Amino acid sequence: MGSSEPGPIVSRAVRLFPRHPVTLLFAFTPGIPEYRSGSSAVSPVVTSPLGFLLFLGLLAQIGLPIVFVVNLLYGLFFYTLWKHHRAIPAPVPGAAPA
Repeated sequence: MGSSEPGPIVSRAVRLFPRHPVTLLFAFTPGIPEYRSGSSAVSPVVTSPLGFLLFLGLLAQIGLPIVFVVNLLYGLFFYTLWKHHRAIPAPVPGAAPA
């Protein structure tokens, strides 16, 4: 009744994507077609600039502390790595390994 062999379209796609990885990215990333199309509306910004600024302020109040904390943790992590790296003595040329 049915075969387990893939159809011609599926087999062509399987052969196409390894040779063209950008095509694979366009096919499976929902954000790229969204940005390429004109679906992002500009009219709310034009019709209600006060609402836009209030929303932007709300976004800044929520997002900026998160960005600050992530950057702080990132900096502490790499400072700890740097400090630990400085504490390890450099190998002496010609010395036998420990």
